[in-house]
Amino acid sequence: MQTQSIHLESILHRCYPRVYRIALALCGDHDAAEAVVEQVVIRSGRISSRWETDSDADRWFLHYTVLQARESPPVSPGRDLLLHSATSAETAALVSAVRQLPIQQREAFLLHHGEQLDLRQLSTAMDCSSAAAANHLVSAIATLRKLTANHELDDFVMELPGMMRKLVPADDVLEFQIRQLLARRRKCSWLRRLLKWLGWSGGTR
Repeated sequence: MQTQSIHLESILHRCYPRVYRIALALCGDHDAAEAVVEQVVIRSGRISSRWETDSDADRWFLHYTVLQARESPPVSPGRDLLLHSATSAETAALVSAVRQLPIQQREAFLLHHGEQLDLRQLSTAMDCSSAAAANHLVSAIATLRKLTANHELDDFVMELPGMMRKLVPADDVLEFQIRQLLARRRKCSWLRRLLKWLGWSGGTR
């Protein structure tokens, strides 16, 4: 068990910044993103023994983070961290327009242009074929091009990776968050074992 915990901790140090960044970008709201990240970390502890390679872990974290983010309610403009990071009125307008896209188009745009995932990675993250991911991306770009000048959208695409990187706190803060989340995961695991034992004991009386 100790070896597995150490293994999971090393994976989290590698994957957590991306998980945190994607959750914040997709959810917009800080509290909603934190809830997504916590759920992802807790779930990762239950299935980490199934991962045979780092790539298995990377794909799982990518996929499960996006799926969990889909459950979050729409973010209000006043709480949208990505909107707050906009450096111009044009950028802010485009962030608002992205938020209005259908959910899979929004995911495809932010993950491809912001997180710089290729179509294969997009299909993994979004639980669809590469062709479907490409269609969502093309549709998103077509919609956004109708709303703004081409050069403004091109500038936004160039700026988006930096905007998303700025959503992630400093390394020491990330380290502290990882330790906290691992502690919560261990507590949840201990409580589940206790409840299972109590249920078993109660059934034998």
